[in-house]
Amino acid sequence: MSSRFPELVQALPDKERRDLYRRIMKSLSLDFDRSQRIYPAEVQRTQRAELIRRDMSRMPFLMRFRVWLRRLLTGKKPEDCFIDARLAALRRKLQSAGLHSTGTHSDAIDPQIAERVFELYRAAYPVIPLLGHLWEKKESLRLIIHRLLEVKIPDAKHSPEDLLPQSDMADIFIRTQSKEDIRRELLSRLDEYLKNISDEVYAQIETGVVPLYYMRDMGLFDYQRFFQQFGYRPGLAPPGDKPNMRRASVQAALPYLEELYYAIYSTLKVPRKFFVHRELLADFADRNKETSEHTSPDQEREAVVAHLEEHLRDVHDAVLRFNHRTPLVELIRFHRNDPYYRVMAYAPQLNLREFYNNSMRIEILSRLDERFPEIREGVIDRLIAEIFSGDLGHFDFLPESIPSTLRSQGLPPIKHVAALNVLHQYVKYAFKRDLQEFLRVLSRMMPARQKGIANAIVAHSSGLQDVEEKAESLDQGFSPDADSGKVFHRVRYAADSDPVQHRSYRNLVTQTDREIGALIDAGLGHIDGIRSALQEIAAAVPDALRERYSLYDPTSPHQNALEWKLAEESESLQKVHTLITQKMAMEEGM
Repeated sequence: MSSRFPELVQALPDKERRDLYRRIMKSLSLDFDRSQRIYPAEVQRTQRAELIRRDMSRMPFLMRFRVWLRRLLTGKKPEDCFIDARLAALRRKLQSAGLHSTGTHSDAIDPQIAERVFELYRAAYPVIPLLGHLWEKKESLRLIIHRLLEVKIPDAKHSPEDLLPQSDMADIFIRTQSKEDIRRELLSRLDEYLKNISDEVYAQIETGVVPLYYMRDMGLFDYQRFFQQFGYRPGLAPPGDKPNMRRASVQAALPYLEELYYAIYSTLKVPRKFFVHRELLADFADRNKETSEHTSPDQEREAVVAHLEEHLRDVHDAVLRFNHRTPLVELIRFHRNDPYYRVMAYAPQLNLREFYNNSMRIEILSRLDERFPEIREGVIDRLIAEIFSGDLGHFDFLPESIPSTLRSQGLPPIKHVAALNVLHQYVKYAFKRDLQEFLRVLSRMMPARQKGIANAIVAHSSGLQDVEEKAESLDQGFSPDADSGKVFHRVRYAADSDPVQHRSYRNLVTQTDREIGALIDAGLGHIDGIRSALQEIAAAVPDALRERYSLYDPTSPHQNALEWKLAEESESLQKVHTLITQKMAMEEGM
């Protein structure tokens, strides 16, 4: 899995990039605003009144008496007296829990709650760097989980070649000249691979990831600011003995207590017997290990992982103890002066299948984009070997490149010389060796009703030879002995040191570009014309033509010798067309 994920994402089309990135962030709950984790659940006035009426009807005798007595003494409404009684009950519960809230809801919060939070802080302190590393740097978590999936998923795929061999990519590209067709086939195979990963595999992996999610906010909680409300500044040093703290302002401290409630609520979702994949912890250990002369890197990593596992269990145990002895919800309700105050807390959701599906899609498609030039070069080399049965020759004088001194000045080379060279070499050697005689014989054998096709074959064959001659002439025109060649070389060398000559050089290059472009267009037109004629013949081969050809080629091992030859030569012409156009596309950087 590449660590250059942002670069890979940027390589994709805008809409696809945004959609995949959004899905990945959502599947790992990385799009979740921390401010939205917890918020008051407002109870509608009618609903609240109904809840009060219901609870009042269920009051035990002692509370009913207290409500009656308070109403008698204060003249308040029964509902208000009931609320006061509920708040008094909350106060008594807090007092019995050792949170000495002796004042009213408007008073400051006593420091006993901060002392208990300090015990949580002491337990959480060793894992704060781990949890901060995972969630404050979202890319770290995404990368670590993807690596974990690659390790845990049986027979995991890692690259485009794992899904579609490069030779198959080349076959598709030769056949269609379309990168999009390779992409489509890759996605089809990727979807099949992802579909075959069972839900049980994801569930097993998720079991060792979810505890970190649920315990996340025990590490991300702002202990520093919370304790400052109680007059204590812990700093960055490891926590020592329990400090002396003072009462805190309700307005200042209560939002932190509600955040702490969310952290406690989430951590309580972790079962007593839990585990975290050691690979997740080992990644953090590798990034934060300290070298030692006495231990090997593996031993150091193992020691760090073991300590992290122990500290995570300590955090979980501390939360269980805190929750057992600390009525945090009642404390919040009491100081909110509302026994019906509700807080909605949302635990993070993890969807590993959705994450892996989209992460692999980005990885595979981006790797295809990175490797496509290599795939194209492989196709070009393969086609050259097939068509020319060896190395491809070159023009004698027409330059395919320019000196670096000209390039550094922004001067262009002549375009598509390599593509024209392929066309020239094909006609000069492969066409004359393998196809020209067959076309001549075929045009003579064809019946009168197909003379139009025969004439087209002859015209296109002659046109190819004309292109060859013109390309040869163009090449010779760049010879140092030719007048045009002398002019070109003089201007090119002068342009190297004299900017005044740049315009003349560009004019010569532009003129040559036009000539080369016209020759390539003409050559491709003739190649396509011959191929179309062969395909038209193959679509309905007359019996007379088939018989004549069998007499011409009696040693052919193929039962339908003419049909086989037509298909072979048509395919060969398509490969030549592909080779020329891909040479041009590679030069253009397409």
